[in-house]
Amino acid sequence: MALTIEDGTIVQNANSYVTLAEVREYATQRGLTLPTADVSLQPLVVRAYDYLESLAYKGVPIEALQPSSWPRKLVYVNGTELPDDEIPLDLKKANCQLAYEANTVNLQPTTSGQKVVREKVDVIEVEYEANGVSSNSPVFKTVESLLKNLIASGGIGSTLTIRI
Repeated sequence: MALTIEDGTIVQNANSYVTLAEVREYATQRGLTLPTADVSLQPLVVRAYDYLESLAYKGVPIEALQPSSWPRKLVYVNGTELPDDEIPLDLKKANCQLAYEANTVNLQPTTSGQKVVREKVDVIEVEYEANGVSSNSPVFKTVESLLKNLIASGGIGSTLTIRI
């Protein structure tokens, strides 16, 4: 499987916003360990891209039927409109960080209903996790921070909270 990079030109069949070299550079700068073989790293990058594609972003796609969420127009960060023919650096960093996370965690687990997170035998008490998300699920603070200016308000709940 080869990566097809969305570079802001509306690339058909894109499956990443970053190259393997960009992912490796990001990881090296932060002391993160990734698989050394391309064949092992590529699926992690694609899973990260898939996760990013599940989010609701500010602005609107350049073309109504474009295959990826980016590029977008009418995206403002701190009062300045982002170029509509570029992929934001923070989105690329998020793709890299999520590729690292995907090495040990399923970014989009399938949940089936509510799970019991606490039981009490005397005076019978049962507590379920909220909305299929356990309160002790990992939160990707780095990704959350990177995407805070790109996510539409209410995109993931009323605030940006990335949980699995």
